[in-house]
Order: sequence, then C-alpha cells, then structure tokens
Amino acid sequence: MKNSWKRTAAFAVSLMMAAGTVAASTGAVISIPAITAYAEEEAEFNWNTLCEELSAAEDGAVVSLVHDVTATGGLSIPAGKNVVLDLSGNTLNANGRTIGVSGTLTIIDSSEAKTGKIQTQGATIINVSGGTLNINGGTYNGSTRDQAVFGFNGSISVINFNDGEINTSGSNAFSLRGNTGDLNLNGGVINCTSGSTDPYTSSCVLTGSGYKGKITLNGTECNTDNGSGIYNQGSNNVTIELIKGSITTGENGYAIYAKGATEVIVSGDPVLNTKMNIITASFPAIAPTYEASGRIAYYVNSEGEKFSDKNLTQPLAEDTEIPQLRITQQLTSDGTRMILRVRIPREEGTTANDYTALINDESTAIDWTNPDCGVINISSPAKNMGDSSDLQIKKGDKPLLTGEDRLCSVSKYLYAVINNDEYSVYRSTARAMLRYGAAAQVYFGYKDDSLVNMGDTEASLKTVDSIPAVDCKTFTAKELNDALSLEFSSYKGMNMNFAADNSFYMAFAVKNGADAVTALEEIEAKLSSNDFTAAYTAENDGRYIMVKVADIPLLKLNDTIFTAGGINISAMQYLAKAEGLGDSDKALRDLCKSLYGFYIEAKKFHETGK
Repeated sequence: MKNSWKRTAAFAVSLMMAAGTVAASTGAVISIPAITAYAEEEAEFNWNTLCEELSAAEDGAVVSLVHDVTATGGLSIPAGKNVVLDLSGNTLNANGRTIGVSGTLTIIDSSEAKTGKIQTQGATIINVSGGTLNINGGTYNGSTRDQAVFGFNGSISVINFNDGEINTSGSNAFSLRGNTGDLNLNGGVINCTSGSTDPYTSSCVLTGSGYKGKITLNGTECNTDNGSGIYNQGSNNVTIELIKGSITTGENGYAIYAKGATEVIVSGDPVLNTKMNIITASFPAIAPTYEASGRIAYYVNSEGEKFSDKNLTQPLAEDTEIPQLRITQQLTSDGTRMILRVRIPREEGTTANDYTALINDESTAIDWTNPDCGVINISSPAKNMGDSSDLQIKKGDKPLLTGEDRLCSVSKYLYAVINNDEYSVYRSTARAMLRYGAAAQVYFGYKDDSLVNMGDTEASLKTVDSIPAVDCKTFTAKELNDALSLEFSSYKGMNMNFAADNSFYMAFAVKNGADAVTALEEIEAKLSSNDFTAAYTAENDGRYIMVKVADIPLLKLNDTIFTAGGINISAMQYLAKAEGLGDSDKALRDLCKSLYGFYIEAKKFHETGK
C-alpha cells in the first residue's frame, strides 16, 4: 500500500556555519554548608545506607562516604532536594548505574590526600535532568563508547565543574544531549583517551542534536589524545565562550569542532595547544558569503588570527574584501521530508518590515528570529524534490531574486552541490538523497517519467543493488506474540508511511469477544519505550489496534522504539523485511533500500564529517 509505514530521525544537511558574540558569563563556585550527616555505624554503611542518608538529609546537609561502596541500584536526587556528597577519600563504584539529578547535588572530597573517586564502566555516572550538579572535588573514571562521565538529558540544567579530575577511556567527559543547559568549566582537569580518531568517542565535551545551551571554559585544563576539546555535532545553536583554561589535543584534534550552528566567543586568554584550533564550519553554503548575522567560514588560531583553511596556512589578509550580502540556501532533511531554507541577510538601514515574500504567488512569512537574517522555509516530501517553487523576495519594491534564481527546488540545490568541486565531500550524500527521491517518485507514481536522479548516473536506481544489505536483526510474528503473551489481541505486522514523513506502525488484531479498549490498554502496558512517543488507536470498528510512532529521525532508524519480552523493535526492521521482497514489490524494495542508503551516508558524515 502507498501508505507504507515508517519513521526516521532528522538528519540536518546543514550548509552554514556560525560565529558570533554574546555576553560573557562565569559559573560561580557553590559554597558548601557545614552540616554533616554520617551513617550511624561504619560497619553497616553500604549502598542502601548511602541512598537512605541522601534521601533523609536536610537541605544543604553533607552526607559522607564512610568507606568504599558499590552501587546495587539506581539513585536520584529529586527536584527541590539540595544535598552534598563528600567522598571523604573513599571510592564509589557506580557499577554501570547512573545517579540522576533533578535537584541540586554538590560533590566534594574533604580527604587530605584527595583520593575520593567515583568510577564506572558501561553507563553515564551522573545524568542531570532539570537540576544542578556542582563538582567541587574528586576523581571520576569512566569508559565505553557513547557514554560519558556526566550528561544532560532534559530541560534547563546546569553543571559547574569547579575542581577535581575526570579520566575517560573511549568515552566523552561531558555529553550534553538535553534541551537547554549551561556547562561551566571553571577548574579541575579532564583527560580523555581513545584508540580511535573519532571525536565522537574521546572529546572532552560532546553535544547532541537537541542541545542548544552555553558552554564556558573558565579555568579547566582539557586534554584529549584523539578527540576535540568541544565537539558540537548537533544542529541547534550552541554558544561557546573561552575565557581562561586550556585545551590540548592530538594531531587530529580541534579545540572546537562545530558541525552545527555555533557562536564562538574568545573573551579572555585561553591556551589552545592544538594544531587546528577553532573550526566554526561544517557544510558550506552554495555561495559562501559573509552575512550580517555574523556567519562566515574561517579558522582562528590562539592569537585570534583568521585563516581560510583548517591547517592554518592561508591567513586572511586584513584588506580581504567582504563579498556583497547575498541570499543563500540551506537544506535539512529527516529522510522523507526535505526543507529548503532560504536565508535573507538584512541590509544595514533596513528593518524586517521592509521585506516581503511570495511562494507561487501566495504570501509567505519570513522568520526574523535572528533580526539580522530572515529565513523562509520551503518544505518538500522526497517524491516532490524535483518540483520548483517560484520564490519572490522584495525589499520595498525592489525584487531581490530574478529569472531562474526565483525557481527553488531540492533537486536543483543538490545538483549545485554535486557539480561544484569545492563541495566534493558532500556528493555521496547528495546522490543518496536524489536516489531516494527518485525511488519515492516510482513508488508513489508521481512524475515517474522525469525522475530527479536522471542528471547523475551515480544516483541511478540501478545502483540500489550496490547498497549494502540492511544490517538489522528481525523477528517473526510468532516470536513477538510469544514474547508479549497478549490475552486480548495478537500482533499481525508492521508498516511505514513515506508520504510526508517517516512514520512507523504496528498492527494488532483484537481477538473475538475481546473489548478494544481493554486490548489497547494491554498493548500499551506491554510495549515499553523511553525515547519515542507512540499513539494507540482502535480502528476498523474496534477490530484492530494501531500503534503509530511519527517522525522518527533518519539517524534513529536503527534505534530501539519498543522493547517487548526481550525483543527490540525498530523501524530498521521494516527496511530489512522490505529488502527481502525482491521483484515481488520492487518499487517498495527500492524505496526502502534507497532510504537505507541515505541513512548510511548520513551516519557516515555524522561520524566522520565526510
């Protein structure tokens, strides 16, 4: 069916870089109250005792480790709780467990030898979700890819690293994946080591796609052998301020590596012991220009000198002529939905009200969230990426676009990338997108006599068979039904929708004589998901229960949506099953394989930058 079910994670093919200025800020060191709560008898002090002491502690009280303790369960500092943990020279073995902080947790080490530490393998030591973490001492040891010693996961959070030592092996010290939060690196030392050159596994600070807060270096000594000091691999606006402290990396490392929009402020005198110091560029624009919003592609050394190349060998002359302000484009995609963003730099002496825009002769809004640069979004499903939109932009009565420049389409943009040698690193991703667009046209029967990939043989649907086999373990209906042990319904199959976004569906047939509401509640209770939101509905006069998860980002196709009876369920399993269709439904098979090819290219670029 043409409503084939499926969902993906958003992959931003962002063709802009950002630098700017914001006000300086520093993180204040939290003072420690003098109240101390000890366990009554040292011999009885264990993990449960520690949890009980922290739970019972009054506001601002200090709970001390009497001796080494190994975690046997989770621990959380709830909202409204303010407590101090004194390591007292002892060791807390987190043992793969995570301490959750929604209130305020301050960690100190009052021992003279400063031997107090927290260590773990296989999990983040402390996860801050809407709370505040003050690290005022102690040593923290962690390892395992994709894990960090400390992390954000949620809304407005704060971490103040004031003193102590963080040592990681194959992981990042801080992983900021929540919505909004501040990381203040005010003191202490960070040491990150890894056998890999992938900055994703060994940077001192890593940001995820959801993070859009501020990171301030104001005294911490940051060291990494293969990663970067700060690696912004997300797509949101992140502000980084360098005041004092240092960043030391290996030969392949950057002080700051920003794949997403980043504002970098050097307001003090930080020490950057790196070959490649600050890079505030990721994907180039079609016509790289300086914009009034402060976006410019350049590299900066520790003396503040600007270079046009990341190896810092081609300095920008002081009399470098800044190009005229020009309208540029940026493309983002979550797999099926493509969004062409047209950026309009506001000329000096004008206001946002001086600019108007029409798309196909209909008035459209210009987003002036950034007062210096307006944005117009043109949304296009994959099957429509060849359709042109007539974009008219005026400053007063003066047209800013004329002739062919008024015609905008995703495919036109992708060919501009492919045909420019300067952007050769992006060609494979652009071709994967064109191939997916053509496969969507064939599947939906939309203008399939003029496929968007006809201009590039390397994006031909004939190359679908060269895409690697989908790497994903599948399950049968019987295996899932046995695992779920449903009383009122049975699992019948999965589907995906590729029309406007990538949505994933599961269908359950209500058993004869069973009530649909009861069956729905049972299914909802059996399917467990932490990272995805699902909608449960009764359909076909209550004979079926449909479970829908919409808008799965491209890079999360292989992420577990549900866990049921030991079986992990992901959207990638649908692609794997479609791959086995062969010629029985070649259009669906090619569509799913092409989406998987796009996923491979996006994942590779996300991890390696090429």
